[in-house]
Amino acid sequence: AYQCTRGEGYHVIDPAVVVEVLNEDRPVQPGESGEVALTSLHAWAAPLIRYMPGDMVERGPSQCACGAPNSTLAKVYGRTHDRFLLPNGRSLHPKYLGVVLRPIMPLLRLYQIAQEANDRVVVKLQAVPGVEIPPEKLEILRNGMARHLGEGVTVLINVVDDIPCEP
Repeated sequence: AYQCTRGEGYHVIDPAVVVEVLNEDRPVQPGESGEVALTSLHAWAAPLIRYMPGDMVERGPSQCACGAPNSTLAKVYGRTHDRFLLPNGRSLHPKYLGVVLRPIMPLLRLYQIAQEANDRVVVKLQAVPGVEIPPEKLEILRNGMARHLGEGVTVLINVVDDIPCEP
């Protein structure tokens, strides 16, 4: 795909490749995100069929507002990460929890989200020096993450002085 000249997303080169956007092996609708699966239409010697390079994107409308005839991708999020495996059998991409952090990002120097067990997620927040994160913001954060993770998952949020780098 290449970026629209109007900057409204990305045009898929439909004559050369079939791009599927899948969430748990189900095709997503425009506005939903998932993992890319590619099928090359011109690699005769070594065809790529439903090749999954590990990219997360948001499916765009079937045609761009600029009038180009190509299908579209609205956003490219980047590589997939490890997923949270939840007690109800679902898996959740960390992006959904990262989105919950957006409103307090200006207050943060670093953050870390770790799944210690399938029913326990620990969030460490390191504030920008001299900044205190209001308790009501922490509660909104906890509730937002709990909504994405579902019933039976405990979310612990710890404001810490330092988050050491790990391997």
